[in-house]
Amino acid sequence: MKCIRCGAECSENQAFCLKCGSPMHVVPDFNLIEAELADSVGRFMDSDEEAEKDESVIEEDVDIYGKTKNINIKEKSEDDLEDLDDLDDFDDSEDSDDDDISDEDLEYIKRVRERKLREEKEKKKKILIISLIAAAAVIVILILALVINGNANSYESHYESAIEYIENKNYDKAEKELLAAIDAAKSVDEKIQAREALYNLYVSEGNVDNSKIAAIVKELIGLNPNEDKYKEWLLKYAKDIPRASVSSGSYDDVITIELSAEADDIYYTLDGSKPNKNSTHYTAAFKIETEGKTVLKAISYTDGNASEIAEYTYEISFGSVEAPVISHEGGSYSENTEISVTVPDGCKVYYSYDGSTPDENSLLYEGPVAMLRGNNVFSAVAISHNGTKSKVVSNVYNLSVEANYTYNQAEGVLINKLLAEGQITDASGSDGNGGNYSFSYAKTESLSAAEYYIINVIHKDANGNTSGTFYYGVDTSNGNVVSVTKQNNGSYTID
Repeated sequence: MKCIRCGAECSENQAFCLKCGSPMHVVPDFNLIEAELADSVGRFMDSDEEAEKDESVIEEDVDIYGKTKNINIKEKSEDDLEDLDDLDDFDDSEDSDDDDISDEDLEYIKRVRERKLREEKEKKKKILIISLIAAAAVIVILILALVINGNANSYESHYESAIEYIENKNYDKAEKELLAAIDAAKSVDEKIQAREALYNLYVSEGNVDNSKIAAIVKELIGLNPNEDKYKEWLLKYAKDIPRASVSSGSYDDVITIELSAEADDIYYTLDGSKPNKNSTHYTAAFKIETEGKTVLKAISYTDGNASEIAEYTYEISFGSVEAPVISHEGGSYSENTEISVTVPDGCKVYYSYDGSTPDENSLLYEGPVAMLRGNNVFSAVAISHNGTKSKVVSNVYNLSVEANYTYNQAEGVLINKLLAEGQITDASGSDGNGGNYSFSYAKTESLSAAEYYIINVIHKDANGNTSGTFYYGVDTSNGNVVSVTKQNNGSYTID
């Protein structure tokens, strides 16, 4: 057998380990004790039966003896009779008469014999009682020894000893006690407590191999898979496990993640599924841009061998974005007015001036916008860099002022400009090569805090084929001409 504390070989009859002094865990054979007690009781019962049998035999023998022997009972003392083993010890005589022994003598012999038998029975009872008490005492001693030995090898004993050794900086003995405590642990809490203590011991020593520490942490994860700190511990000491540059947690912005590991290849998933070589192969940093919960799982492979799976959980909530504030309330205006918008921090504001709902494809607000003449709806929305939108704010404006330039006047200004530049040769739009430019009104739009007539200019060659479409803006207040570009969303920007 082996010592449960130090593992040294011990003989079956040793009470204590010769190496560490720990009591041996000896289990008493209660079956042998029961058998011995049963045998003692059996012998006692047999002796009673024999005694009863002896009494009947004695009475019968005395009757026969009295008829065949000639004994002078009077000359025998009571002590002499008590020492007789049977009636044949008397001196006999073949010539004695059958009537020489009296009934009184026979009765005397019986009384002596009966008293002797009673005394023998009492003596046997006392012996049996003493034997039972002695046996019970042995059992109690064995049970106490078992309890003491059990306590010495209990979880509490090993764990408390380990803590004392740690306090005294005796780390080797502390490790042995903690390993013994792990073996003796019964509940999950005890198993976790002992392993956490062993992990902390290894870490504090500073010279324990990483793989040894990682093995303890893996056992802890097996006991409590939902404990995040165990996963963090494992990442510290299992070097082949992929590591994310961003820790698990809650964030209010887009996060960019880099993965690293002492391995050849890394694969990952973002939906919580188990990664393998068919999952996304990590080659560069990636972003998590969507709100809500994202579970990143990653695995590495070295020479075809897979690592443990690393798991990170991210909760992203961008929160609400403050709505932009428009400088002028909706209503009627009789003077040219510029509309300003307050842009929330970290956001951009997009606007529309045609009643549509603005989004990231609408006009980007970069400064005050001229209020358009007539009845128009001005709308604006703020959008954060992570794509979160504010509520849309809108005002209806009715600007009642006369433009300094009518559309016809604006078109004439544009034709004169093109004539001066030599693009056309006459007011009809001829290009001098048989081709022609035509002019048409597109819309009135606010560009860079000014109101412009947007004019479409289409060029056709001598064969009547369209060779190009151009866009110009003419300021309604001063007749300034600018070249503009039509965007995919239908808006225009100054070139």
